Amino acid sequence: MKEVAQSIKNMTMSEAMEQIRDLSTPVKLILPLATEMAEHWSYDLYSRKPGPAYFENGEFSPTDLDLACLLAALADRKAVINLPTYKSQRAKTIREGEHVVSNQNRHGKILGLTSNQEVFSFSVRVEDQNVMTTDTVGAPRNFMLVGIDGEWSDSWRRIEFLPSAKENEFLTDKKLWTGNEVVFTNFVHPNRWVSFYGQHYFLTKALIERLSEDVTWLNKSIKAYQAQGVRFPESGDGAKKEWPKTEKGESKAVKVTAFECEIDLPWTGERPPHPKDVPSPIIAQETMVQMDKVAHRIKYELLPPLRFATRATELAFCKAGLQDKGMPAWVKATWEGGYVQPGRRTEWNRLVLTQRFPFEKGFALRYRTFEKTERVAV
Repeated sequence: MKEVAQSIKNMTMSEAMEQIRDLSTPVKLILPLATEMAEHWSYDLYSRKPGPAYFENGEFSPTDLDLACLLAALADRKAVINLPTYKSQRAKTIREGEHVVSNQNRHGKILGLTSNQEVFSFSVRVEDQNVMTTDTVGAPRNFMLVGIDGEWSDSWRRIEFLPSAKENEFLTDKKLWTGNEVVFTNFVHPNRWVSFYGQHYFLTKALIERLSEDVTWLNKSIKAYQAQGVRFPESGDGAKKEWPKTEKGESKAVKVTAFECEIDLPWTGERPPHPKDVPSPIIAQETMVQMDKVAHRIKYELLPPLRFATRATELAFCKAGLQDKGMPAWVKATWEGGYVQPGRRTEWNRLVLTQRFPFEKGFALRYRTFEKTERVAV
């Protein structure tokens, strides 16, 4: 059987992959892997060698540095940015008890970068200082930079920030300034598509799958405790926050081409059973609170950067890899079209990476493009 690369086979037999696949591995041992993989995907802005911005024969050529790289550097230091103009592509969400001072100059500290896992939209998450309540200022908001079609969003034109001395030196030394601006062509560099066939991409996809399973298991365990009468504390540490009521503004349905990529891998081990009795209500409550904290951390802190990294790779794959119809030199296998999983109807394109042992489910990548309906602002 042909395999993609020896590095892929080595990855499938690595200690990290064994831990990910083994459902009996405690969640606390999986969490450090998420931090490690996020660090692998982190952009090192200062090691990049982008082409300079220049004018030639009256024509302007912007730098090939991608905006995602610069934003990642700003997110790492929790930089403050300002969007002078912004108009949401999604239907407006109105939250009870909150007031947006102005729809212009949305500004605040970057909290992270987010991505949609079906359509190619990417956003920057900001502690928006334009949001106020009766006693607080600032609330997390997502601002879409790449629209649901994978192209630059029309909702914004410029991002303003005060560069650090190191950032300013890099932008100046590499001749990226155009006046007092840096003009970008790409959100993700096209050459990133080759990472789609790399061992780190597949390992990260496997880790995302495992962490998602962990959240599901933790939430089911919490419900099992609640079914036995265990409740969250009414106040203090572990108390559940009451979220304000929300309502959506006017929207319309549009059809877009979506891209979905999944992996196949053989799971091993079994989950511990969900709790069936409560010998000590106090201990049960403490356990439930800790489970809720871990699930929250996975969902809102660990998964977003991993999903952003893989989704950015998938965007480059769609724009460059699929368009060129090429394969990296190390790929020894070919895509199989029209693959249908047993008991399912959906057709996929599948690339079998490796099968370690006879009769064992192999490791494979699957992707498909399909039409779906999205709700957008009128």
